Amino acid sequence: MRPSEERLSLRRRGRRWLARYMPGTLRGRFVLIMIVGVLSAQLASYALWSAQARSAQQGQLDDMASNLAYSISSTVRFFRSLPYEYRHIVLEQLRDMGGTRFFVSVNEHRIPVDDIGQGSASHWS
Repeated sequence: MRPSEERLSLRRRGRRWLARYMPGTLRGRFVLIMIVGVLSAQLASYALWSAQARSAQQGQLDDMASNLAYSISSTVRFFRSLPYEYRHIVLEQLRDMGGTRFFVSVNEHRIPVDDIGQGSASHWS
């Protein structure tokens, strides 16, 4: 079979398929076009909405992480500004009065923590 005959055969099959599934009346064709239009509009609006929601969620996550880091650094800065002899007294007072938002303890050596790097928020949600 030559390529031109093959294309002609595909066209005939396509026309048969279209004739079989295309409504015969004008009303039916109009309804089909309306359904396709509404579905495509719904898909497009959902794609835009989900992209905007994802962007807003990423922004909120960045803001929360920034605020948390600022609060933690403020707490560390406060305890470092205290004289070494008074740190344990202030810690006891904070624990007795309800404490801070963060667990604070005094360690004699550094606690190694693995950096999570620049991962995306999708790993956590």
